[in-house]
Amino acid sequence: MWTNKISKASFAVFLSVALLFVSVCLPVYGTDTDDQIQALRDKSEELQAQIDAAEDEIAALRSDMSQKQEYADELSGQIENLQAQIDVLDQSIDAVQVKIDQLLVDIQEKNNTIAALEQQNAEAQAEIERCEQEIEETYDRLKERLRSLYMNGTLSELELLMSATDFSTYLTTLQLMESMAAHDDALIKSIEEDILNLQELQETLRANQQKVEESKVELEAAKADLEASQAEIEEDKAVVQQAQNQIQSKWDEVQAVISDLDSQSEAYQSLKESYERQLNEAADEIDALIRAQANSGAASWGDGSVSEGGFVWPVQGSGVYTTTEYGQGGHGGLDITCHGASQLTTPIYAAASGTVITATWHSSYGNYIVIDHGNGLTTLYAHCNSISVSVGESVSQNQQIGIVGNTGYSFGAHCHFEVRINGSRTNPRNYL
Repeated sequence: MWTNKISKASFAVFLSVALLFVSVCLPVYGTDTDDQIQALRDKSEELQAQIDAAEDEIAALRSDMSQKQEYADELSGQIENLQAQIDVLDQSIDAVQVKIDQLLVDIQEKNNTIAALEQQNAEAQAEIERCEQEIEETYDRLKERLRSLYMNGTLSELELLMSATDFSTYLTTLQLMESMAAHDDALIKSIEEDILNLQELQETLRANQQKVEESKVELEAAKADLEASQAEIEEDKAVVQQAQNQIQSKWDEVQAVISDLDSQSEAYQSLKESYERQLNEAADEIDALIRAQANSGAASWGDGSVSEGGFVWPVQGSGVYTTTEYGQGGHGGLDITCHGASQLTTPIYAAASGTVITATWHSSYGNYIVIDHGNGLTTLYAHCNSISVSVGESVSQNQQIGIVGNTGYSFGAHCHFEVRINGSRTNPRNYL
């Protein structure tokens, strides 16, 4: 989210970085997520090489008081390089996070599949046991019948006819014997069907068990991939933090250079105007970001009206005062501080209830937060020493969201407070 901050001395360096950054920002077609991540890592390494190469020139200029403006310009170019690297790494982190999110979905699906298969296996095992018990009981009944036939012997129809006292008795006995034979046949057929059913159940159980084992192997592979991706994100975040620290250090050097210059000198005025312009350009980028979020439904849109309760001051206490007003020298907000703020312990409060839509770092704004209050109204809190809320979090009015700081392009600890309507800055005092 870095704007084009071009000075004469750093134009060539910045142009190459800008071209490189634009190429990174173009969508990647025809490649998978891993290829995109690798391409972003390659760009980050190229930027790091440029950052390292510029250090020698900065070191040479640092000790030459006659080249203060050129020195500050070189520092600005290095800040641009570092911010470009942060942007590339942020894209890489986002790409890896997409991969992690998909892996988490895959892992959950595999866990669900394994649970379903194991449930099916448990049911199949219970059915197998029931079937085996039924076969055993049927087989026992059949054995009893066979044993009875063996013990009693069998009669032919002729013997049965000769032994009958009358023809009616013969028919009755014959029908009974046929019925018993049919029952025996049914027992045998039942056993055969149960055995076939048992074999099918056992085959299903074996197949499911095989699927469970395969799913567990896939699950372990997905978990390993997840851990590796999470480690990648942590590494990238560490590099981002290092780059942020470098930017802050170089901003401190820039501010020291400006402080060393005579406030009436052309170099002083040139540098001050340059960096104030850069800060406003960064604000314009954030305006565009808020509008884009509103168009996508991530932020609200409206006429900027606010409830009767209004806003509370983001920095509070008896010693609160403003160092820069809205519109002063093109300033886009209020710079609010208080006695003791230099200790970097003064809380920053949400001016009204809402939803956090941005909580991140920018080389000009340092640590900053944007809260959407609905109806197209948003507030921004910049230069925080630390942030205590995250994107998507709902906050209430007067809830602490951070600590007053001196991060980014900032002269002294303060909270740069902005109010926007549909992404366009307006005077915060209209709402306080």
